[in-house]
Amino acid sequence: MDMLTHGNRFSWDNAKKMVLCDQDVFEGWVKGCKDANGLRLKPFPHFDDLSLVFGKDRANGKGAMSVVDILEELDQGKASNDIGVDDLEAEVDASRTNTVASTLSRMKCSSQSHRKIAKNDDTTLINVMTRTCNALESLVGNFNQQTERENRVVGELGKLPNLSRLDILKLSQIIMNDSMKVKLLFNLDEDLKVEWVKQLLQTP
Repeated sequence: MDMLTHGNRFSWDNAKKMVLCDQDVFEGWVKGCKDANGLRLKPFPHFDDLSLVFGKDRANGKGAMSVVDILEELDQGKASNDIGVDDLEAEVDASRTNTVASTLSRMKCSSQSHRKIAKNDDTTLINVMTRTCNALESLVGNFNQQTERENRVVGELGKLPNLSRLDILKLSQIIMNDSMKVKLLFNLDEDLKVEWVKQLLQTP
């Protein structure tokens, strides 16, 4: 900026953002300003920003920084921004890691819960099947007992005289419907049993 403000043989290319001058003119300037070495035909994309900073420092009475100092400050700012990006990426990676860990933990808990539910369902099914089998066994046992008792009643009635097959069938139905009558059939004397079954046959 000192070149432009103090040197009338320097010009500024606003499109390319660089200082233009002859080689001998630039070399003469560098002898008095070592910091300017290497700045000929060097683009300054941040020249507008530098102008604002330079002008602000002059307005506040502060010493203006050289172009080299300002460029170094910009480089430091860029490095700081790079560190900020790295920190942000690290935070994002940490957040992603925590999210994945949390998701895996929920999936594990969910899987354990499903296994527990499945185990409970299996236990319930086994209990139901066990009760069903026990009920069937009891039903079959009662049916067998009933069949055996019917056979005994029919056999006992078949021993009595003067009873037709139809009489035996009717008497079996009457006697089997009453457990007391079943006991009487097997406990009464023969003569009394004959009279008793005749009376039963006359029952409407």
